[in-house]
Amino acid sequence: MHPITIIGTGLAGYTVAREFRKLDKESPLRLITDDDGHFYSKPMLSNAFAQKKTPESLVTTPVTKMAEQLNAEILTDTAITQIDPAQHAVYAGDKRLDYSQLVLAWGAEPIRLPLAGNAADKVLS
Repeated sequence: MHPITIIGTGLAGYTVAREFRKLDKESPLRLITDDDGHFYSKPMLSNAFAQKKTPESLVTTPVTKMAEQLNAEILTDTAITQIDPAQHAVYAGDKRLDYSQLVLAWGAEPIRLPLAGNAADKVLS
């Protein structure tokens, strides 16, 4: 049986996974994210800068703990390049990942203004 696959490990992705696990503790579950997969509350970002917090200090649950809590495989730093609904498969480059059901919970990408010195490489979103 192919896993239920959730693309995205933000609040929406992890909430879907948690709610699914309340209903089904055993079916294979896979989450895919193009970031490190650590869980943190995005609303905390608005205060983090003023409080001089580091991005690492915002993480409330590391990805390894999330995988354990959810009894799930979590693929990090994995960008999905293609979705083939007819074949029930997603692709990360040349790697094919089959699924039984697919949830798209990839959130939004912030707009980064083309300003010199905007520190966009330091933004955790």
